Amino acid sequence: MTTGEAGRPIEIREIPTPEPGANQARIRVHATSLNAGEVRRAAASTAGQRIGWDIAGIVETAAADGSSPPRGTRVVTLSEGAGWGDFAVVDGRQIGVIPEGVSFEDAATLPVAAVTAYRALGRNGNVLARRILIVPGTGGVGLFAIQLAHLAGAHVSAVIRDGGDTRLLESIGADEVIVGSTSEAQSRAPYDLVLESLGGDSLGAAVACVAPNGVVVTFGQTLSGQATIGTAKFYVTGGASLYGFYLFHEARRDPIARDLERLAALVAKKKLATHIDARYDADKLEEAVAALRERRVTGKVVVRFA
Repeated sequence: MTTGEAGRPIEIREIPTPEPGANQARIRVHATSLNAGEVRRAAASTAGQRIGWDIAGIVETAAADGSSPPRGTRVVTLSEGAGWGDFAVVDGRQIGVIPEGVSFEDAATLPVAAVTAYRALGRNGNVLARRILIVPGTGGVGLFAIQLAHLAGAHVSAVIRDGGDTRLLESIGADEVIVGSTSEAQSRAPYDLVLESLGGDSLGAAVACVAPNGVVVTFGQTLSGQATIGTAKFYVTGGASLYGFYLFHEARRDPIARDLERLAALVAKKKLATHIDARYDADKLEEAVAALRERRVTGKVVVRFA
């Protein structure tokens, strides 16, 4: 639960087991992964709110309307605020089945980070042989986006702040790694598709990198929620667009169950790595949150509940 204190945003607390509505299934949570956005939201929230987006576990009670997999199924899903706990109730349409060979921990990394990467990459159609810029190349979304863009046949560039991550990014499919700020990508521009989640000056620089008829997808604001964009250059680029990607809006409009199953299948086939950097048991949840807030990890942080 949230504490209402920015310095210590969450605490473990006992609450009643949630009851599902007709279109919801109750999931026994086995693992969750943490995301920077939910941790920032927790720090800004009032006390007493449940939190947690990514869920992997087993269906304990199937949705009464038949929209979910049946009781006993291993599943992965997305919640708007109930993933950090032993049980969660989730819209049955958002629940994907985990294939054999994929652990709960690996599956838990997929709902926010991998689905965001997958859908953002699709904003400008087929990426085969097209130039893609990913900012930043590290973090949950960046690492998935590099792999998925590479699998789809794109030319992949990524911006990172720490040159020590260059070899990792090259090993998973980055054709070019740019160490420094997003503005340094402008000399390598244009790009048909830019995925950007830092905000601020980075977003302004990303918009300046887009090709005619290209798309900049903004899906975060790690550095700043305010950006200055050179509209004159953007305007004369011709046909370029800036798309605000908010996963929960996307999921409500088009449920993500099939996306989750496609991504989990890639994990099962060893074509997609989940890059879990740290694992914690549930009683160490506060330590897991601190590791993410202090940027002590490059990839995903997973918390095990069972």
